[in-house]
Amino acid sequence: MTDLLSTFYGDVPGVLLRGSPVVYIDARQGVVVSIVNDRASVGWRGWPGRISDERADALRLDLTDKSARAHLAWWIVARLGDPGVNPESWFEARRICDLAEMNRSMTPQQIDTLARLGLRLANRSTT
Repeated sequence: MTDLLSTFYGDVPGVLLRGSPVVYIDARQGVVVSIVNDRASVGWRGWPGRISDERADALRLDLTDKSARAHLAWWIVARLGDPGVNPESWFEARRICDLAEMNRSMTPQQIDTLARLGLRLANRSTT
C-alpha cells in the first residue's frame, strides 16, 4: 500500500497563495508571505521575524493545515471545467473539495484523496 499524502507540490503554478502553510524540504514549517513566479517569501514558525526567499519547488503545501487544504481545493475547483477533465470525476472532486473549502475536519484518507486529485489535475504522478 502506498503512503498517504499530506503535502502537495509548491511549484504547481497557482497553488501557493499568500498565507499558505508550507513545509520546506528540511521539514521546517512556515507561511507564505508573498509569491512571485517561482519564488516565495516565507515566514518560518519558531523564528519570529525571519522571512526568507525560497524556490517554490523546495516548498510543499502542508495539507495537515485546514488553510492549506482550502487553498488546494480552490485550485482544484478552478480547474474542474478545463478541457480534458473527466466530468464523471466532478462529483467526487466537488464533495472532497467542499470539506476542505468549509474548513471541516478531514481524515488522513480524505486529505490523501484531495492531494491525489490535485496531482491528477496537475499532470503529476500519483505513485
